[in-house]
Amino acid sequence: MCKKILISFLLVAIFNLLGCYSSELVTAAEYKQVEEKDGKPNEIYVKTKDYQGYHFSESNFYIENDTLYGKVMVRGMSFEGKFAFWEIESIQLEDFGQKHPSLMTVSQYQKIEVKSGKPDEIYLTKNDSTRYHFRKNDYYIKNDILYGKGKLIIDREQQLDRKIALLNIESIQFEYFNGAATPLLVLGFLVIPIVVVLAIFIISSPSFGLK
Repeated sequence: MCKKILISFLLVAIFNLLGCYSSELVTAAEYKQVEEKDGKPNEIYVKTKDYQGYHFSESNFYIENDTLYGKVMVRGMSFEGKFAFWEIESIQLEDFGQKHPSLMTVSQYQKIEVKSGKPDEIYLTKNDSTRYHFRKNDYYIKNDILYGKGKLIIDREQQLDRKIALLNIESIQFEYFNGAATPLLVLGFLVIPIVVVLAIFIISSPSFGLK
C-alpha cells in the first residue's frame, strides 16, 4: 500500500511540474482568439507563407489592424537585388569537390565560371563590407551586373523591426510559462531522475519492509 502511495505522489509531482508549460501550433486567426481569451503568450514562433521564420518574445510584438508588429533577433535575412561589378570587392566560392582561391575579384570569378561552370555557392562582399550568400541556381551575371536572390549575412545578431500581415502567416506556435515555470522545469529535470532512482532503490530494498 505504501509503495502505491509513494509512486502516485511522484507521478502527481511530475505532472504538476510539467503542466507549468504549454505549447500549441495554430493559424493566425486562431491565435488572435487565444490572445483575446488568455492574454499574450511568453513567446511566439511565426512561420510565413514564403517560409521565413521569426521568434518574438512577449514584450516585443503586438497585433494591430490585422498586422503583426515586432522586433526579432536575426543573423541573416532574405535579399533580392543586383550589384554592378564596381560595387563588388570580392567573391568567395564554395564549390564541392573543387579547390579555388579563398577570395577573388569579379574578373577572376568570371574566368572560373567560363572554364568550370557556376560553383555550388558564392559569398559576395561589397565595397561597404556587407556580405551576401547565393546558391548556384539563385544568381546570374549579365552585362557586368550580378543579379541574385539569397541572404544578407549579418555578422552579429541584431534586433530588427518586422511588420507581417496576418494573411501572409502560415502558422504561429505560442508558448505559455505559468509563473516560475522555467526555473521549476530546470530544477525538475535535475531533481526528478534522482528522486525516482532513490525511490526505486528504497522500495526494492529488503529493509524497506513494506508490502
